[in-house]
Amino acid sequence: MSVACSQCGEMFEESDIVTIKGLPVCATCKPFFLKKIQEGDTSVAGFVYKGFWARLIADWFDGFILGIIFQAINLFITVPTAKSTSDPFHFLSVFSVSFSLFFSINIAFYVFFNGRYGATPGKMLIKAKIVNTDGTPISYTKALGRFFAEILSAFTFGIGYIMAAFDSEKRALHDRICETRVIKK
Repeated sequence: MSVACSQCGEMFEESDIVTIKGLPVCATCKPFFLKKIQEGDTSVAGFVYKGFWARLIADWFDGFILGIIFQAINLFITVPTAKSTSDPFHFLSVFSVSFSLFFSINIAFYVFFNGRYGATPGKMLIKAKIVNTDGTPISYTKALGRFFAEILSAFTFGIGYIMAAFDSEKRALHDRICETRVIKK
């Protein structure tokens, strides 16, 4: 099994990593990490966190991609139905199917990219990665949980997102709930 070094972010086999203060550290980073601890450095995790504005740009880019998909669904499913029927209940049922399809695609998009790569295309654009608190990659299960926690961040009138601007580790509400960090790749 591969493990990410908490200092450099590189992936190593478990046998090539040591755990110091609960954090995985590779052989190259070990002397620097121990020196930080000896000097009393409180930022021993060594991550460079991505802030609010960079993450906002990433979210806009992801929204743009999903918006194109949503418009395609509308163009090929909802609009032709609206033109072919005058029954509002039929149109509403087709719209419900379209919305359900879009929501499913939305879930699949975030869970696949975050679970597989640790980043959506927007986060890849800003060179960011989602990791657990110890620097290990998140699982598909955590990516799914993070998706629903992010909905909660949106339902708080965006305050859940804005929290990242004022947190020392740049954590939004969904990062706190899922115990994740968004770090520089």
